[in-house]
Amino acid sequence: MKLKIILSTLIVALILSGGYGFYVYAWDPSEKVSVKEDEMTNVDFLKDKRAVIYFSTTADQDSNDDGMSYAMFVDEKGQANSIKMEGLELGNITKSANQVFIEDKNRIQLLGGKYKDFHLKKSQYTGERSGYLPGKDLFFSIYNTGFNKTGGYDSDIRYGNENGFKTGSIPNYLVSSGVVRDNVYVLANDQTKPKEFVLKEVILDNKFDVKDLAKIETPSEVAAESEVLADQNYFYFIMGATADDHNKEDLLIRVNKQTKKQDIFPLVHYAGVNDIIETIVFNVRQSAYLFKDELYFVDGLGDVYTFNIKTEQIQKKFSFVDADKTKVGYNEQVYFQDEHVYYFRFNPKSEKYTIDVYNLLTGKHESQQEITGIKEVMNQVQKRGKSIYSYGFMMLSK
Repeated sequence: MKLKIILSTLIVALILSGGYGFYVYAWDPSEKVSVKEDEMTNVDFLKDKRAVIYFSTTADQDSNDDGMSYAMFVDEKGQANSIKMEGLELGNITKSANQVFIEDKNRIQLLGGKYKDFHLKKSQYTGERSGYLPGKDLFFSIYNTGFNKTGGYDSDIRYGNENGFKTGSIPNYLVSSGVVRDNVYVLANDQTKPKEFVLKEVILDNKFDVKDLAKIETPSEVAAESEVLADQNYFYFIMGATADDHNKEDLLIRVNKQTKKQDIFPLVHYAGVNDIIETIVFNVRQSAYLFKDELYFVDGLGDVYTFNIKTEQIQKKFSFVDADKTKVGYNEQVYFQDEHVYYFRFNPKSEKYTIDVYNLLTGKHESQQEITGIKEVMNQVQKRGKSIYSYGFMMLSK
């Protein structure tokens, strides 16, 4: 009798554990919002897509090659469908006129038009920037790769198009970067000299090269808060100088292209805030923008500031509606396009993912679209003991 009870208990336990295993590993709720391979390789894949958001695990979650990332494509109705890849912390996405570039630690895919898939020998674990150079028809992606065998630091770069990708290496640690038309800029730093930086141009052509443009010195230790921007006369970038946990200054640094003269403008002053971490931008690579003689800057509180490049006047232009000012926005991103800024976010009050559209000139909140399909992926990732965060966001159409 006891033996029957024990056997029955074991059978029930096996059924229950098997059922749980089937739920977690065999039936994946995120599959219903996954892009099928024949869809992904279709020449018209991008036809109805409005936006794409890139999510990934952090590098420390990839120690056993079990990191994961997702490129979530949002259609015109607000439905997100995902392409699952391996992990790449701070990975990114970019686009040309008819293709979208997505990546993970050892793979690049070009979607739309003629689908292409490239597997690369050397894995990368921390991204820096991706972009497209229209005059050269080149996609590129830069990585903060790590220390090399000789004790120096390497930041690798992959660049190419549907004909293939090459690799180069910048012998520096990078704190920021930017792309302006066909020019790629990086801001390098020797970590033993936290107040000294070198602005460089990365030349991607038949011959890969890196050229020093200007040396930058700051009055105190700073951290990057924006990408590198440029107009005809100047380079611009924003750095945060932290005094303590409650006080911080965001500084706009302007460098004259010809004379290399450096000017520093106090852009935003944070005094007595609950925690200055809350002010850190959503994404250093997409926080600032030049448009019609104004430099726009979105901080981590959802406040939008402008610097007039002619009058040098600074003002707080407008704020995002109902932005969460109490914590770091891990799933918040902005994207600038023409006269608009697009704000992707998860609202903890409504528990919804949305894309909000603001007019830069008027500050008017013009529209909001709810995004469905992301929660299914998030829930499944959590069940596997992982966490993913948004690192890139891009509009494909208005």
